[in-house]
Amino acid sequence: MGVKSHIGMKYYTPQHKQLTLDLVRSSLDNLDKSNRWVQMGDNLPWSDIEKEYNSKLDNKEKGAGNKPARMIVGAMIVKHRLGLSDQETIDIIRENPYMQYLCGLSEFTDKPIFDSSLFVTIRKRISEEEINAMTTKLLLKQQHILEERRKHAEQDARDKGEEPPKPRRKTRMRLSLQTRRTGSTRES
Repeated sequence: MGVKSHIGMKYYTPQHKQLTLDLVRSSLDNLDKSNRWVQMGDNLPWSDIEKEYNSKLDNKEKGAGNKPARMIVGAMIVKHRLGLSDQETIDIIRENPYMQYLCGLSEFTDKPIFDSSLFVTIRKRISEEEINAMTTKLLLKQQHILEERRKHAEQDARDKGEEPPKPRRKTRMRLSLQTRRTGSTRES
């Protein structure tokens, strides 16, 4: 962190990349790709998630929600990863461009992505067991995709006569959407 002074006044000069107001007001494509929410948004198999999600909702008979699967599933991931209530989830996504990116938005908005009551509707239409089965299936597919990418990167490096990239520290991508049982009175 640097501190500069100007005629007796001191002010902070950041040493790390910070979001500018222009970035926040515009496209989310320029967000830091090392952010955990951006990485998850870029690496999850969204077309498979959408198919699985829509099949569980049985949209032809019950009517589809007017929100994209990525938006709903992304919000559910945030909700359960952080252990938030329905309303807290909507509020934190409204404030965070990285979470909005995970939810599939292309531009930042300071408006709620949907009403928190939609979580209740989803819980009525998709059981906890179905959500967990869907999550497990998608996690296994995602692990396979990431392993294939790693193998291709290693082979590309060997083909160029370079040292293969060192394996990254394994991180568990926990997407379990199982309802947390707590003694609190928070919405689930």
